[in-house]
Amino acid sequence: MSKPMKNAIVDQVTSKLEGHDSAIAFAAGRLSVAETESLRTKLREEGMSCLFLRNRLAAVAFKRVGLDGLESVVSGSAALAFGGEVPSRSRSCSPRKRRPS
Repeated sequence: MSKPMKNAIVDQVTSKLEGHDSAIAFAAGRLSVAETESLRTKLREEGMSCLFLRNRLAAVAFKRVGLDGLESVVSGSAALAFGGEVPSRSRSCSPRKRRPS
């Protein structure tokens, strides 16, 4: 990927992150397409957005907006969730399998 393309991606991610005081970053390299779509749908229902990008590009964007502690969390492909309201209690966005009774 060319340097101008990388800069454009970082600029886009930075502009989306500005105005948010928190974000959730996680490694997303092992998510299947179905899991990715399920995650995006659930986050969208909560008023959040989710971006997937290379960890180096994510690290540069995090640093630009003052979230530079997040880059140590991801390796490989990074996913970034942000927006919505900060929940008062922890909620899961991952699909849970029901155990047989």
